[in-house]
Amino acid sequence: MTTLLDRKQLPAFLKLPYQFDMNKILTAFEKFSNPELYNDLDASNPDSAYGDFYNSKTKLDHLKKFANTSENVSQGSKFYRQLSLTEFDGERPERKLDNDTRVATYRKSTNVEDPAYQAVMDERRYTCRKDICTGYWNDVLDTFKAPVTRTRFAYMAPGHSIKPHIDYNTTYSIRVHIPIITNQDAVMCVKDKNGINKIHMPADGSVYFLNTGLTHWAENNGTEGRTHLVISLNGQDDL
Repeated sequence: MTTLLDRKQLPAFLKLPYQFDMNKILTAFEKFSNPELYNDLDASNPDSAYGDFYNSKTKLDHLKKFANTSENVSQGSKFYRQLSLTEFDGERPERKLDNDTRVATYRKSTNVEDPAYQAVMDERRYTCRKDICTGYWNDVLDTFKAPVTRTRFAYMAPGHSIKPHIDYNTTYSIRVHIPIITNQDAVMCVKDKNGINKIHMPADGSVYFLNTGLTHWAENNGTEGRTHLVISLNGQDDL
């Protein structure tokens, strides 16, 4: 049995030994290049592959402070958008959580040993590839050793940032980024015991582990939008 490393045992960032064909990535990305298509964090979108999870995970009053925007995030946001390539592997429940209990329930509902566990809240259950996940995207996902779970394009508008936060410990899941469209002023940031680490991830086919168990955030200080393919992995085999 493999021992999983805790967030404090892993670095803020780690470049993985994978190199994808950037020309193939850009060709496959052409039909996804319009961020207006990215509506998976929109609570009003009935076809959202991840909207229920997102809006259940964090209270809406907290989301309004999540970045430098005054938009109502529960209706989607122009500054930060996602489009999922994978979806929940079971039947999606109709019940939605009460706003006042979302954060507390999220912590319990992702623990399979807790009576309050809810599979739809468990990121590790987003394993089914959607119909839009075709061609080279499957080649990319099939490269990883650990099971691929929640996978999405994440777009951040120029001049915006995401507030520092912690998602989950690395013993739960790990997250990797493949930059697709970026600029020199777009950076990922992680705060650890040594201070703040900032890294620009170039769009050259490389893959980067991001330690989401530590306080982290993203900044796009450039004049162009930034889009990464963000992949969650159920296990640490690829590290």
